[in-house]
Amino acid sequence: MRILPLVSRNVLRFFGTCLWAGNGWAECEGRFLEEYFPHFVRERLVRELIVFNFHQEGKSLRGYVEQVFRASSFLRYGAKELQLVDRIVMKLHPSVHDQAALLERPRSRKELHRVIGKLKKGWRSSKNGKGGKSCPQYRVTLRCRSGINRAALRCGRGRL
Repeated sequence: MRILPLVSRNVLRFFGTCLWAGNGWAECEGRFLEEYFPHFVRERLVRELIVFNFHQEGKSLRGYVEQVFRASSFLRYGAKELQLVDRIVMKLHPSVHDQAALLERPRSRKELHRVIGKLKKGWRSSKNGKGGKSCPQYRVTLRCRSGINRAALRCGRGRL
């Protein structure tokens, strides 16, 4: 109810007429997109919200993933789930992408959320001082997790 004063009279009239005619929400939403968002506007929104939307360092990973999936759904982007997941993984912040590269590549939204959970678990344990060895000279951090094969890095005097 808080949003109603912010919506223009034409949009409210459009939805009222559409729903009054007995159409379902999906049909009204489709007609709304066609009428109020011409093709070039939708293309620009897709470009800004999905294609060139990079994950920012301080932003929540789960929030970023949900934002991309919601934008894709609303704008009827037409990409398959695997394509969206690949696009999201490639657009992650470099610090997150480096850690995600060591894990299995997600193939679905569910697997992507599982990878995010593993990344968060790794960050928590490294903040607590468990499971991470750091290399102050190069500022590289290795987080040791069972089941993940990682190459040893050279740091100053020997291997970590």
